[in-house]
Amino acid sequence: MKKRVSIVLAILLVPVFLISPILVGSAISSSSQNVIKLKFSCPFIEAEPPAVVANHFMDLVEQKTNGRVKFNRFFAETLAKHAEHIQLVGTGSVDLVMVVPAYLGRELVLNQLCDFPFYCSNEKAVAQANKLMMEIPETKAIFDKEQKQRNIKILYWNTNGAMELLSKSKATSLADMKGKKINLWAPPDVKIWGEFGMVPVPIFIADFYESLSRGVIDSVYFPPGGSLALKLFEQAKSNLLLHQGDAGTPIIFNLKTWEKLPDDLQEVIMEASRETSQWSVGYNRGIAEHTYKTFKDAGLYVGAVPKEESLKLFEALMKYTTEEFWLGMCKKAGVGDEAEVLLKYWREMAWGR
Repeated sequence: MKKRVSIVLAILLVPVFLISPILVGSAISSSSQNVIKLKFSCPFIEAEPPAVVANHFMDLVEQKTNGRVKFNRFFAETLAKHAEHIQLVGTGSVDLVMVVPAYLGRELVLNQLCDFPFYCSNEKAVAQANKLMMEIPETKAIFDKEQKQRNIKILYWNTNGAMELLSKSKATSLADMKGKKINLWAPPDVKIWGEFGMVPVPIFIADFYESLSRGVIDSVYFPPGGSLALKLFEQAKSNLLLHQGDAGTPIIFNLKTWEKLPDDLQEVIMEASRETSQWSVGYNRGIAEHTYKTFKDAGLYVGAVPKEESLKLFEALMKYTTEEFWLGMCKKAGVGDEAEVLLKYWREMAWGR
């Protein structure tokens, strides 16, 4: 009799044991068996604005998914050098990265177009970059194709603040900078700054402070937040605003990782990226205001260059950086026709139109 009762109980309890884990799993989305862990890497230290923006994005995703998605975060080139990050994410060694696309050369030649300066506010620059990459069918198809070839998925663009000119000498215009030495960023810089009689010198970011103090260079073309973080203002007397806007450092996913995510998580992550893109504008506005106050308190002149000079500078940037250097690089990479299509839109959108 006891044996018979035991058999009956066993039969009755089997469905309970089979069903219970399913009920628990579906009711608690943050249970350990359902947590998706993603590996993130970027070359920036955590205190730098791009890393702060990246952390904001990841915090937002974790919050919006109630812990269903978690990130293992690596900063300061812990896993790879800046230029190596596109291979890192493309091969799936990590799930997502944040980089400066313009630093990647031919590794991401078409998609780096949105990383070039805009002649408008940071807010408008970010909106234009996202529109060019995601909303215009003709340009979206070109960007998507290159991303697929690299096994990546680029989310929304952010801003890290526009480039400005910090000078060791007292200056209120670019005319005052004639004959001065400036840090070299890219091959077109010789021609761009040559338009104003300036002399580009190859200098790494880590060497900016010492180079200014020793007179190796007289000025740096750099975002104001970066000049504050590196304390470059201690070696300067002026900070010139150039009427430029910035879009950059998007979050980049490994494509296979992205495609494996459930549709609802993809939607949440894109929403978090879009919100972070907008948040980065206000965040960097606050950084700029704090930076300018710090500069002024230290005795620096802070002001915009004359409009005609900023126009001349941006025209030089468009001519030498975009039309010559970038287009030439695209042609060598065999994507000249695609680049011409992008430029058809860029020539208007870069001006904030």
